[in-house]
Amino acid sequence: MDLPVSLAILIAFLSSAAATIGGRGEVYFDSVVMFVFFLSASRYFEDMARQRCAATVEKLVQSMPLMTTRLTATGATEEAVAAATLAPDDRVLIRPGETVPADGEIESGQSAIDESLLSGESLPLARGPGERLLGGSINITNPLQMRVSAVGADTVMAEIQRTIERAQADKPPMARLADRVAAHFIGIVLSIVVCVAVFWWWHDPTRWFGIALAVLIVSCPCALSLATPTAISATLGRMQSAGLLVKQAAALEKLNHITHVVFDKTGTLTRGEPALEAIVCNPDFDQTRCLELAATLERYSEHPLARVLVRTAGTRDRAKPSNIVSVAGGGISATIDGRQYYIGSREFISGQTEVEIPAAWQDAIDGDAVSIVLLARSDCVLAMFTFSDPLRDEARELVDKLRQMGKSILLMTGGSKGRSSSGRRCNRDRRLPCAHVSARQNGGGTGTAGRRRSRFDGR
Repeated sequence: MDLPVSLAILIAFLSSAAATIGGRGEVYFDSVVMFVFFLSASRYFEDMARQRCAATVEKLVQSMPLMTTRLTATGATEEAVAAATLAPDDRVLIRPGETVPADGEIESGQSAIDESLLSGESLPLARGPGERLLGGSINITNPLQMRVSAVGADTVMAEIQRTIERAQADKPPMARLADRVAAHFIGIVLSIVVCVAVFWWWHDPTRWFGIALAVLIVSCPCALSLATPTAISATLGRMQSAGLLVKQAAALEKLNHITHVVFDKTGTLTRGEPALEAIVCNPDFDQTRCLELAATLERYSEHPLARVLVRTAGTRDRAKPSNIVSVAGGGISATIDGRQYYIGSREFISGQTEVEIPAAWQDAIDGDAVSIVLLARSDCVLAMFTFSDPLRDEARELVDKLRQMGKSILLMTGGSKGRSSSGRRCNRDRRLPCAHVSARQNGGGTGTAGRRRSRFDGR
């Protein structure tokens, strides 16, 4: 594309300069400047689109910590080292709030891990000895000792970065076709320009130069060689900023041929932020009092469900608990006004007390419809707090629009149809009419909530 453009600008400028010096003929300085301006502007927008794509990779790189704490073989000595100097089999200490510096396996400690950057899951996942940690995830509650298994280019985060970079460098068939066509097109254009110039030289020598120059300029294949890669770069950047990872640029050309759309639920059709749905209290206890007790306990936790309870209860003064004990992946116990209280998952409450959960609550606890947090004393259960992940405002509109386009909509859930939170949202009130695909189940508590997590093989 640069060849006809450069020739047009150069010829127009030289002829204008000659006309200025000679005092006769047409000058095209204004056209040359305008043409250079528009071409520079288009190149600028193309560069901006590419920079937005590069910013996605840069964001992932910056999520990794620069420094970490390495332990000696005995674990008695700590030293601050650059995360880039870690090697497989090194042992590192990850304190609450710190980012995991590399992929590895937990040797000791239990904590809640935020993997939202890697998996999109909004709630932290409980992790203990023998379980895998991914570099880029964040430790939430308790210190962990981890043995490094993969560093640098061998980590999951590095693979994600390479996938994005490959997509940016990859040219879809349309762009490759444009390059091939443009190469032949240039030769044809130059031949046409020569023929036009010769024709008008014989028929009207006073007009041949202007007409040949106009043909050279308007024949610039901007749509092929500039607009196509710019549109692709802009599309990739826009999709990546929205959380859509494009593995192959060729997939963009196939979007109009898709027949099925499979949605993940958490953070995709839902907001990815838990909200308090209901408070079910024991008839002998007041709802306001139960919420205050829950907030008093949960203000010592960093779990997202705990923050929802604290925020809902407000900022009023509360009693100061003592003997606070936090169990990662379970809950919290503490003494308030001389009595022992517990808040957390069903497993945590059953393990800490011998109280029986009311039969009327059992269906809600056994189902996957919501996340559950129980508040109890040593002699009875006080309240059950249920949480949901609200649908995005535009989710219904999106699903309806795709169905109108003739697409089959599938929802990837962690439970069976009608039992999972996704199932209730699709079937109850028919707010999201779609079919279901059950992913592999991973039961257990997460933080203070006993919530079943869905896993999808082939991350």
